[in-house]
Amino acid sequence: MVYVLLVTGLIMLLAGGEGLVRGSVTLSERLGLSKAFIGIAVIGFGTSMPEMVVSIESALIGRPGIAVGNVIGSNIANIFLILGTAALIKTQVTTSKILWRDGLFLVFATILVTAGLHLTELNAITGVVMLVIFAGFLFHCFRTEQDIGPDKPEDLPHMRASRVRQMVTAGLLTLAGVGALSFGASLFVDSAAKIATGLGVSPAVIGLSVVAIGTSLPELVAGGMAAWRGQTELVVGNIIGSNIFNLMLVLGATSLFTPISLADVPVKVDLWVMVGATALLIFGLSTRLRLDRWEAVLFLSLYAGYCVRLASA
Repeated sequence: MVYVLLVTGLIMLLAGGEGLVRGSVTLSERLGLSKAFIGIAVIGFGTSMPEMVVSIESALIGRPGIAVGNVIGSNIANIFLILGTAALIKTQVTTSKILWRDGLFLVFATILVTAGLHLTELNAITGVVMLVIFAGFLFHCFRTEQDIGPDKPEDLPHMRASRVRQMVTAGLLTLAGVGALSFGASLFVDSAAKIATGLGVSPAVIGLSVVAIGTSLPELVAGGMAAWRGQTELVVGNIIGSNIFNLMLVLGATSLFTPISLADVPVKVDLWVMVGATALLIFGLSTRLRLDRWEAVLFLSLYAGYCVRLASA
């Protein structure tokens, strides 16, 4: 039965990824927002829902190791595995706005969480601060993406009804994609975690590997689909946005339920791996605003080495 759930989850992931990419591209075109912003705000939020659910559930049952390991492992997997896979399919490009606005905020969020875990703990107060900062960041992104101008000929009243119908259809398709991705990932993670627990794997290692990769499956599927269709701005925006959501929203919300400190979870080395992965991502994009296939091979090789380390832990 566990393996049936694995297959069912995989099918839902593939279907959800296709619907999410198609709906998001249409939304970005109709709303006049960049694909990168849609990748950050819509796809990033949708694909981070599994991390949110797993982390909060772990916090409620008093297992912060899975919650923190989930976020750290997911961020590492997002950069090395998901973006590496997407760049292997097609060179990934971005814009200077995304790099310096969203990329730098990801660096800030990474430093904030790393410093917070090393110097003190993430508790309800820091959680509220993180959520407020995160909300401010999203508002700033939306304001800088707005492009309001005079109506174009095709935007005149007799064309707007058709546009509204297209937007509603795209919105429903996007929501259905998010739902299928989240539910499919949940099926996969639950069954995979049961298998790992039965094999005697520790909770922290499960969080860093099985759960992290499982909850990153929405990003992997959505990123692969977008890369295959040539929507590279969606991919980069999705990865940056998802990692920001994981750090600021998921950990911020989780810390409202239970304090999180490094004394409780053995992820010190993995935390610095995440910092290094983020630095490599920003450095790679800052050189030519793109990630080529040789960089994809580097990212995937680093992730393979990281998995070997986890297996020997």
